[in-house]
Amino acid sequence: MSFIFSFILHPAFIFIYTLLYIYCMYYAIMHTRTSQGTIAWLMVLSFLPVFGIPLFFIFGRRRFSGYKHLRKRHSKTIYELAAKQYQTIKTTTKQTVYPQKYTIFAALAKMPFTFENKATLLIDGVEIFRAIFKGIKNAEHSILLEFFIIRHDKLGKALAKALIQARKRGVKVYFLYDAVGSYALIRNFRDTLTENGIEFFPFFSSTKKNNLIQTNFRNHRKLVLIDGHTAYIGGANVGVEYLGKGKKFTQWRDTFVSLTGPSVLNAQISFTEDWHWATKKLLSLPLPSNYENTDSASALILPSSPADDLETCNLFFIDAITQAKKRVWIASPYFIPDSAIVSALQLAALKGVDVRILLPDNIDHKLVYASSFAYLNETISTGVKIYRYKTGFMHQKVMLVDDDCSFIGSANLDNRSFRLNFELTAIILGKDFAQKTEQMLEKDFTLSRLVRAEEYTERNIFFKLMVRIARLLAPIL
Repeated sequence: MSFIFSFILHPAFIFIYTLLYIYCMYYAIMHTRTSQGTIAWLMVLSFLPVFGIPLFFIFGRRRFSGYKHLRKRHSKTIYELAAKQYQTIKTTTKQTVYPQKYTIFAALAKMPFTFENKATLLIDGVEIFRAIFKGIKNAEHSILLEFFIIRHDKLGKALAKALIQARKRGVKVYFLYDAVGSYALIRNFRDTLTENGIEFFPFFSSTKKNNLIQTNFRNHRKLVLIDGHTAYIGGANVGVEYLGKGKKFTQWRDTFVSLTGPSVLNAQISFTEDWHWATKKLLSLPLPSNYENTDSASALILPSSPADDLETCNLFFIDAITQAKKRVWIASPYFIPDSAIVSALQLAALKGVDVRILLPDNIDHKLVYASSFAYLNETISTGVKIYRYKTGFMHQKVMLVDDDCSFIGSANLDNRSFRLNFELTAIILGKDFAQKTEQMLEKDFTLSRLVRAEEYTERNIFFKLMVRIARLLAPIL
């Protein structure tokens, strides 16, 4: 112990630590994307310098420069292939005119809307994984998977078994998992897959050459692609809790969408870029030249990440909310919006738009839960309705705008999804699918309670203090 104290108090150590402190303060002021984020980091560095500096080097970066540079070097090859495939699709599908107001989504995605897609809602874990397992069983040449969390439990083992069986049939299997989200994944699980010919790789946000301790960027996407014709996208990970069989929550509310049709190309391009980062290999898989038995939905897959030039996810939410004429219903387990999102929600409600936010009533993360109370007064006072889902834990990420636009994916209404996570959202245009989404959310609202602004104002001073601190720290949660 005496050696540690003498080391810490050594002039050389103090000098180096002071330089690191100055560098961190400078970087936070000059490069943090939002003023709220800058303030949050300055608070941590000022009041907890001993812990703040290591935390800043791990979590403080806001640009995923390594991924961005790799994308610039090789995106031409990826997008040239995509352009040829789009041209083929364009000549084999009926072109449909969609509302001009939604063109911004295509601009953000840097991909076009595709037509004649079939979209199917998958509600809750049992239905979600039943569909995914069926897709795996029927796969003929390729299966691509991408999950934030994979557990070595009953569901994880069943998925591994299904993939191994598919590989034995000659199907190629490519599997990505987030290194931080799946940190507890045991080696035996990985070895079992790789020994059976499955290409199974972690997605790291750092490299051995630089940013070795950087873990702030997470691949939060949940995606399964079958033979280039069917995509499953949503919020659930691989673990028995997502089936409602967890120790903490015996009921779990989640949503996926199954897409069949040319929109799957969007998802495959996104996966190809992530695969390229994780493996440094370009993945080139054929897609069907035409799609049979598709439907009438227009669809677009919107990838967003900290490697984007713009804050894609944040801009996407802002535009979706401000474009609404009739309603904006959002279901998200986490509600930590920035000032731009709060303003968009307020303006929509003041215009008479039916704005509803559906959040879980049960606690998952205490600090994140507390921070959501900080926005009650300024949203509810303008007419925004906030609901708390009472049955188990609500984890779905769904948004419904007006009567024709549905969004289902992995993005939460928080800073991490806006600026730090790799997210994937399916955008489906069409009144039939929107009606099904409406019916699903209406049922969720009946299982929820309407939140009163007094739920914050009537709390004791200690809770209010925790809420205010949580709000200040929201950008780095």
